[in-house]
Amino acid sequence: MSSISLSTETGAGERYPRGLQLLHWGLALAVGLQLTLVAVLSQLQSVQFSQFVLDAHRSVGVLIWLLVLTRVAAGAWLRRPPFAEGWPRWQRFGSAAVHGALMLLLLAQPVVGVASTWARGDAVSLFGLATLPQIVAVPAEAWPALKLAHGVTGLALIALIGVHVGAVIFNRLVRKSPVIERMLPAPRAHRMVNRIPITAQLLFSCAAILSLSLAAGLYGANQYRAYADHRDRFDERQVSALDDMRTAQLELKTLAPPGSGAPAAAREAYSERAARLSDDVEGVWEEVIDPKARAAVGQAHAALAALPPMPTAAQVAAVDRPFGDAVDEQSGVVLDGRMKMREFAARGHDLIILVLAPTVLFGAMLA
Repeated sequence: MSSISLSTETGAGERYPRGLQLLHWGLALAVGLQLTLVAVLSQLQSVQFSQFVLDAHRSVGVLIWLLVLTRVAAGAWLRRPPFAEGWPRWQRFGSAAVHGALMLLLLAQPVVGVASTWARGDAVSLFGLATLPQIVAVPAEAWPALKLAHGVTGLALIALIGVHVGAVIFNRLVRKSPVIERMLPAPRAHRMVNRIPITAQLLFSCAAILSLSLAAGLYGANQYRAYADHRDRFDERQVSALDDMRTAQLELKTLAPPGSGAPAAAREAYSERAARLSDDVEGVWEEVIDPKARAAVGQAHAALAALPPMPTAAQVAAVDRPFGDAVDEQSGVVLDGRMKMREFAARGHDLIILVLAPTVLFGAMLA
């Protein structure tokens, strides 16, 4: 396959063959998507979305590995064009070293990631279409070392990508050589390239980016408002009911029945406190939603109502047990509700991240 030379004024050299161009751009898109998935995964909080993004991360890793193998195999008949004339030896050597190290890391990093996944006992699939067979048995004890190696190779890969991007900028600004054009098809002669005024293109891109940002912001505000409303309703009813039941139990413990020889005023004061306590428990029963907690509060109210007008201290103390059961049941309801709210908040947080990530990517593409 013949290569096409760029303008001699640019000093960029010859263009890559079309097949290598497609492979390199495919690798660039896959690596960019992988880095985005890593950034998103580090911000997620819910198990559901984290598992989904983790599966996508593993699938893209396998895809990168396959693309690199294809690139290595394609190198047998699709030769890379020579460097541009006039480049110093150190830059030629550095370019070859960076590209070689990138290929090695892109081969090694997915392999280490797959081995780490197998060490955890998980399966690796390619976008849910096919599951990779586990070729070797990886012991669970090797997982910490594999995880560390996966992270180190990932950081090294990010550093080399930074060097690669810096080299492209350096060549453009210092060498006046648009090397990125070597990865683009040659423009066709006598063909209009830009049919839309640049002002209209900028206005469209700006409007699209602002619209996406506004939509993501409104979605985030809606998620926060939904969580805040749910939390407020839960606190007003279920948490408040638990606090009232605890207060009623404390009131019961201080409810000392007067003896038979007590004055009439003392007996009347006791009756009033017992009546108020019964009303309070009945109010808690009306607020509680969970069937078990509601039944427990009802049993506590029935036990309190079954006391004689002038009970003994032992009879009052016996009512404390159903009161404690009611408090325990409602405590479980509040604990379970708070865990569900935490999961709800985590899912809302993750949905915001999953909306913002493609918004930022699309905005960057438009820009």
